[in-house]
Amino acid sequence: MRKRIFSATLFVFMVLVFSAVQSHAGSEMFPTYVNAGDIHQEKGNLDKALMYYQKALPLAGAENRGAVLYRIGQVFEKKQDGLKAADYYEQAAAAYKGYKDTFWEPYLLRRAGDLHAKAQNLDKAIALYTAALASARASSRTEDEVKILNRLGDAYKAKNDMDTALKYYEQAISLTSGS
Repeated sequence: MRKRIFSATLFVFMVLVFSAVQSHAGSEMFPTYVNAGDIHQEKGNLDKALMYYQKALPLAGAENRGAVLYRIGQVFEKKQDGLKAADYYEQAAAAYKGYKDTFWEPYLLRRAGDLHAKAQNLDKAIALYTAALASARASSRTEDEVKILNRLGDAYKAKNDMDTALKYYEQAISLTSGS
């Protein structure tokens, strides 16, 4: 009986050690996959870049997940698949929500909105711009706020809702001129 308990305990210990070694090896590979993906993306080898980023994604800690999702979005944007890129930008924005660097969330939501606006998905674009605006305002990013207000004005103008478009354009003007 003691032999079985010892064998079972040894087995569990070995599994835990093996898992820890695998986990450590995975974390060591994370920057390697990202760097290889970055180089392939720069060289225009988008399928290879995507492959490396997708290998990096499950190894990314919470602090790196948004960066990998953003890179995947960039690849899809370069592949002319704007809606898939927008989806990854939205996921990246969610990963950056509450992050100490307040640049990323409104930027990514705005980028996703731009891609939906380009595809004439204006209601989705407006929803993304509205979320981006709330994020920019919460982090006191006036420059981002102006850009987003302009995008909201453009989206409503494209929907032929001139009164709402004008409201957003005038908000942008008041932020930049103080009047």
